Order: sequence, then C-alpha cells, then structure tokens
Amino acid sequence: MNRHRRGPSTHVLIAGDERDLEVVAQLVAALPADAFGQVLIETPIESGPPALSTPDRVTVQWLPRTADAAPGGRLAESLTCWAREWLVEGDRHLNRCHHLFIGAAGVRAVEVVREVLFVDECHHLESLGDIVVTRSGAIG
Repeated sequence: MNRHRRGPSTHVLIAGDERDLEVVAQLVAALPADAFGQVLIETPIESGPPALSTPDRVTVQWLPRTADAAPGGRLAESLTCWAREWLVEGDRHLNRCHHLFIGAAGVRAVEVVREVLFVDECHHLESLGDIVVTRSGAIG
C-alpha cells in the first residue's frame, strides 16, 4: 500500500458572540475544505445554537449564555482552554501558524484573553479566504 502523508491543513479558531454571527458565517464559508479547528459562539440561551455549515474537520461549539450571566464569560473560558490545548509554550514546532478570528469586541473578559493570545510572535493572524482579520478582530 502506498501511503501519502497529507500536507498541513489550515488550523482555525473562529470565536465570537451573537453580534459576530454574520462575520463568522463569512469566515466559515471562506475556509478551504481541508481546514480543521473550532468555531466558538456565545449567544443568549434563548437564541439557540447558530446554524453554520463547516468543513468536515471544523467543529462548532455553542456556548449558551443565561440571562443572569456576564457577557463573554463562557467565551473567555473556552478561549483559555483552547490556548492551553493548542499553544504549547516554548515549542516552536507545535506553535505553527493558526488562523484566528476573535470577535466579541468590547467584552472585557474576551479582550483580556485576546491580548494574551497575541503576545507571542508565533501566534499569527492570517487571512481567511479573502477576508483579512486584524488583531483587533475587525474585518478589513
């Protein structure tokens, strides 16, 4: 049997809240078929989970927010867990380029995590399709 090792895939993390759903849908639609990664969306529990069609190896995690919960708390916690799993300090080989979008602009808990994620030069932001994502989470 002739085995071929698959080349590197696009590893994505797309995260945001209910205000980012349109942008998230655009980003997901622009992903290559071989992309893998996670989409994290925090929305009010009454909104229900977002309907997104993703490549086979991209999962969508809905983070329902109750009416009494602070906005961004579930998203910030999930981003922190993602970083612990995927960003290994001191190992440049494992810290390959990740394609990131972190929305939830103005939500302090999420902004704190966003700043931590972008401290190390190996945590690159790159274009997802034709949509360019900036450090602040804005689309250009």
